[in-house]
Formats: sequence, structure tokens, C-alpha cells
Amino acid sequence: MKKQLYFLVAVVVVAVAIFASCKSDDPTKSDKNLVTLRLRWEGPVSSLNPIITRSGYSRFAAMRVFQTLGAVDPKTLKLEPILAKSIPQMQRVTDGKHQGERSYTFEINDAARWDNGTPVTAKDIEFSLKIVFNPEQPDAAPWRGYYEFLSGFDTDPANARKFTVYLSRYYILELESITQLPIYPAYNYDPNNRIANIPLNTLLDTTATNALMRTDSSLRVFAREMKQSKFDKDPAAISGSGPYKLLQMAEQETTLGKKADWWGNNSASSNPLMQAYPDRLVYHFMSDEDAIVLQLKNHEIDVVANMSVLKFRELQQNPDITAAYRFDTIWSPNYNRWVFNLANPKLKDPLVRRALSYVVDYDYIINTVLQGMGTRVVGPVSPRQPHYAKDIPLYNHDIEKAKQLLAQAGWKDSDGDQIVDKMINGQRVKLSLEMLTSLDFIVSKMISERIQEEARKAGVEIVFKSKPLKEISPLTRKGDFETAVYAAAQNPVMAELKQMYSAKSLPKEGGDNRSNYINLELTNLIEEMRCTEDPAQRNAMYIKAQQILHDDAPEVFLYSTKARVISAKTFEPVLMSESPGMMEQLYKPGGKSEK
Repeated sequence: MKKQLYFLVAVVVVAVAIFASCKSDDPTKSDKNLVTLRLRWEGPVSSLNPIITRSGYSRFAAMRVFQTLGAVDPKTLKLEPILAKSIPQMQRVTDGKHQGERSYTFEINDAARWDNGTPVTAKDIEFSLKIVFNPEQPDAAPWRGYYEFLSGFDTDPANARKFTVYLSRYYILELESITQLPIYPAYNYDPNNRIANIPLNTLLDTTATNALMRTDSSLRVFAREMKQSKFDKDPAAISGSGPYKLLQMAEQETTLGKKADWWGNNSASSNPLMQAYPDRLVYHFMSDEDAIVLQLKNHEIDVVANMSVLKFRELQQNPDITAAYRFDTIWSPNYNRWVFNLANPKLKDPLVRRALSYVVDYDYIINTVLQGMGTRVVGPVSPRQPHYAKDIPLYNHDIEKAKQLLAQAGWKDSDGDQIVDKMINGQRVKLSLEMLTSLDFIVSKMISERIQEEARKAGVEIVFKSKPLKEISPLTRKGDFETAVYAAAQNPVMAELKQMYSAKSLPKEGGDNRSNYINLELTNLIEEMRCTEDPAQRNAMYIKAQQILHDDAPEVFLYSTKARVISAKTFEPVLMSESPGMMEQLYKPGGKSEK
């Protein structure tokens, strides 16, 4: 406990020093009059380079610095304009080289400006897409699947803010993908004009790109420059069109400050999504929930996202805390899963993976760990959508069934040590599996330990490899795991399964299929499904895809739970059904606590 208190004191001292050094960008405000929103998140903000860095919490904070053409309204879940003047309708191209294709024409808000005062133009949109399509930029590869059918980009010769994108065929997320790409200022991220003279249309042509790369190193040099650490955490190097800029980034805390002369200030009255009420956004990363409770009691934190259900419930019964804070829950597209690396010979047989699906005590997770605030899900599709396979029977907790499947797959206890084994490639191998998990979090700890306990009853040994939450995603992305427990997110509208389950998205190819799962029937189904316009046909394909995933069990879908947000009553919270559960820039000072 002394160590925890010492750590907390150290954090507070550092925070005081930081705020003392952060002067207001607004000359009309003194530091003491600044509205500061202090947030606790489960993971750290370690980079503000959103196309290159895939860490969830870093991307969330980057959304306050970098803008997109449009954004999803947290209340209606509809696309609304941000940088764009409006969300365009699809048009069929009737002539020219793109005849018969689909197109969307955007015009950028006349007021939109970068930090140096220059206008946001179509050149910046094209530049951001060039980052995605640079074949020398493997970190951007997962984005490419969302733009697979992008066939052309034309800037209006009479209007530098107007441009048209062309798509060779229909894609389920075509408009969402175009409107929600983070937009970078070309002048800041390519000051040496490495790729300024390389048209995006060249990068959309594989033959032309390969020919260019044989004679020109510009793409390689630019990719190396985009990976510079200064673009992750240097306040002097990071720049976007959003309302906030980076003031400071440390291991446990990141601070953003609102720009005094931000271009969107004049648009906020007509577009609620352009509001940016807090002058400071301070993101704290802290996994010790006792320390978080102490901060709540001392009113040293304003927002706590996704505290464990047990602690959330406990604090709801504390009148001292409920007097100053409100407790909200909202449906979340996030779900937790136990993922298997099928490159491991022990996990290649689907019978083994199904057996592991039966060792999980789901009732314990839902009723004890989550206190009834969680639900079972059959797969990666939102239960709110008509293409959710609600009729597929869920796996249940059945140790005898697990033993039966393991025996059917040839796993038996040949030496009496209570762990099943099998000959693989001429060697006797025990079914001992490493589980990558974060035991720092009480929910992960309780679930992991229960799986370990129940798996042992079926003759399976689970060995923990505990890592901080921020390290789990990079390890799974590299394939450096046997099994892992971590969260993923469903698209609240239309699930895109290619990145996670297609044989075309394996990690070695820069994809996000971390299980190394290969099922060619599913891969072909996904390819057809994502380009099918007819909703009834597409829904049937989705249900079939979920059945294949259920039967093959490359991962166990553990549960989905509501996002839990604790907010100081001195703010009016704005919740959203996407991670992390709130839209912090819309937190408006107002109301007051009862103390």
C-alpha cells in the first residue's frame, strides 16, 4: 500500500509541475480559468500518428488532433460532416475512363485551416491516402483493405478544395471508409516533398507502382520518415486540423490543449460535433483501481472509463462518490475473446479448439465477474444488426464434452500426470498452452484464472504470460503467442470480417488475422459478402460466415459488456456506443456536484 501511495503522490507532483509549465494558448484566459477534463483510460496514449499506430487508446486521443471528412454522431450513429461541407451521395459515372463506376464528390469546408494558416485542400486528402497505399509502409497495411476498390482520385481543376473519389465496385463500408480516414497536412509530414509528385493514381496501379519503386526510392525514404518518433510524441512535430494540439506525452499521462484560434470555433454553433468545450484534455493511464478510487474521493479525476464491473458496482453504493459523480452505462460494440494461434501445431485441429470452448465457465463470467452487466455473443457481428446469427447455439460450460472432443482428436493422458498428450511430428507433446493476458486488471485476472482452473479439469494446462495491456496487441500482431485474452470491437453497423478472418489478411502480409486462421470457404464468402448490395443476400452470407467461425473456433467469444463511464457532475457527459464510451471534447462544463 505504501508503494501505491508513493506512486500516487509522485503522479500528482508530476501533474502539478506539468500544469504549471503549460501556459494557455488563449491570451484571454489565465491558467486558473482553463477548463481541464481529466480522464482515466485503461491503456496509455503512446503515439499520435493514427494511420501508422494501431493502438486503440492512442487512436482515440489522436481523433482530437486529426480530423476526418465526416464522423459518426454519437446519438444517431449517422455520418455527419466535419472537414467536408456535406456527406455526398453516390453517383454513377456515365463517361470517361471511370465509366460505369461509383463516385463520391466532396468539397472541404471553406474555413478549414491547418496550424500554419494554410487551407485544408484536396492535396491533403490525397496525401493521407498515399500514406495508406505506400507499399513501403507496412504499418498502414491494415487500412488498405478498406480502400481495396478505390480506383481513382481527381481534384477539381477549378477548386482546390473539391475532389472526387472513384470505386470500381460496391463495398459495404465505402462511404464510412472515405469519410473517416485521419487527414494529415502534407506540408508538415512531407516537408521534403518525397511523395508530392507521385499521384495517388500511380499508387492505385500495382504495375505503375512497381515500376516506380525500381527506379525511385522516394516511397521508401518517406515511409522511414513517417516512422520517426517525433511524429509519435513530439509536440513541435505533430500537427492536425483538429481543435487540440499535443502539449506533453509521458508514460502515464498525455495532455492536449485547445488551440485559441482553431478554425472550427466559428462552425461549432451550426455543427454540434465541432464543439470542443474543455481547454485541456489530460489522459491518465492507471491500472490500480484502488488508486483510482482515491482520486475519485479527492475529486482529482473527472472521467473514468470502463472500470471493472465489480468496482463500478461497489462505487455506485458509495454516497460520498455518487454525490459528485454520475454512473452511466451504454451499449458497447466491444467484446472479449480468447484467441488461438493456429500456427501452433497443438491448436491446428478444430476439435481441440472446440474442446477449449467448452472449458470456459460462461455463467461465472457473466454473473460473478460482470455482475450481470455482460452478455454472450456468437461472433464478431453486433447483436443489434439483422445479420447477427442469433439462432446459432452458444458453447456452454461442459468439461465432459471437452474431454470427449480431446480424446476424439487423439489427446489422452498417457503418463498419468493429469495432462493430456499426443504424438506430433514424432514427439510426445503435452497440451500445455501459454495464455497471454493482463493480470493487472481484476476482470482479466478473474477470467483467466477461472479458465485455467476449468481447463485443468479437462486435462489441459494453462500457463500465464502476464503482460501490460499495451504490450498484448503488439505481441499478438507479431504472432508471438499461443493463446491470448484481449478485446476487439464490432462495427456498430456493418461488420468487416476480412481484416480479422480472411486468409488474405495473415500477419506476414501485413494483415490483422492474428490467429493465422485459414478457411478458404470463409475467405471466398467474405470477399463476396462485402461487395453484395442486396441486404437479404448479404445477411444470409453473414449468418453462414458466423456459423463457419463458430464451428472452426479460431477464437472463443467470451462476452460483450456495456461501456461504463463515471463522470464528474460538474460536466455534462456525452456518451457514445463506440470505444472508449464517451466523446471527451463534447464534455461541457455545467451542473454541479451535491457536495
